[in-house]
Amino acid sequence: MQVITNDKGRVIGTARLVEQEAKAGEPKYGHIVAGDNQSFRELEVPKEIHEIKDTVEMHKALEKHLKLAK
Repeated sequence: MQVITNDKGRVIGTARLVEQEAKAGEPKYGHIVAGDNQSFRELEVPKEIHEIKDTVEMHKALEKHLKLAK
């Protein structure tokens, strides 16, 4: 999972990587880009986090996961 955090460590954006068939010359997947005072991370996260449907709850779970990983 790709994650963007702000300068306070709060998750402000995510993208789930799903590789798919692509036509010749087309990318197989996209990505997100961090802006000023933001950080980009690409993480392996537990299945439980992937299953969270509510964005706010998923961001909270990701912030907890990031703190535990430090």
